[in-house]
Amino acid sequence: MTRPAFGAQLTAQLTAQLTAQLTATLIALAAPMAASALTLTQVNIEPGMVLIGNTDEPSTGPTPLVLGQSLGLSLPIAISGPYFMEPAAIFYGTWYEYTGTRAVPGASESGGSFFVLGTLLAMRAGAAFPVSKGVSLGGAVGLDLLVRIPIDFQAGAADRADDRRASLAYFYDMARFLYPETSLFCAWRLAERFGLVFSVRALHPVFHLWDGEGLSYLDQLLLAGQVGFTYSFR
Repeated sequence: MTRPAFGAQLTAQLTAQLTAQLTATLIALAAPMAASALTLTQVNIEPGMVLIGNTDEPSTGPTPLVLGQSLGLSLPIAISGPYFMEPAAIFYGTWYEYTGTRAVPGASESGGSFFVLGTLLAMRAGAAFPVSKGVSLGGAVGLDLLVRIPIDFQAGAADRADDRRASLAYFYDMARFLYPETSLFCAWRLAERFGLVFSVRALHPVFHLWDGEGLSYLDQLLLAGQVGFTYSFR
């Protein structure tokens, strides 16, 4: 199996990409909170499921979709009227394997797979409109940065070390961490400060426009369904 060469230059490039990515996200999250005109309105804790598009036939993982559990956290910040901004994060995990040219979802029992912890760091902007007493409908658009870290505590982990390094390089090469997001939601206030929010999100693999792999839009598309528990500060 041919694998890319790894050395100091690659390590420096990956470190620089991750540092820049996380720094930009932290700035984006902190800036709205520093503006006096903006008000933090509530906190949402959002368990759910993530669907990952997988069209790679050699993959031992399910096709065309891989299902994984997720946990989200978001902090809606009121701007004016129905409009809001929302820094958020979604955590999930699934199994991957390296095919020799790319990282694809794999089956945990395949023997060549390793676990990948994914974190979506998002900044969204949207609007919510009341449709009845205690019920609102809305939508948002945003930009997500996907941080993926391979971890492997199974037997034979040392034999898969090159595959994990190659997969890490694949995840961040060609800006495969960049995901524009669109979402719809329904919020239901159950009590003065507590409620539920049902949301569906699509995260679009725009990097297919320039990564040269010739894959369909479905491959690496992320779909998330969440049922959130909300606590309002006002």
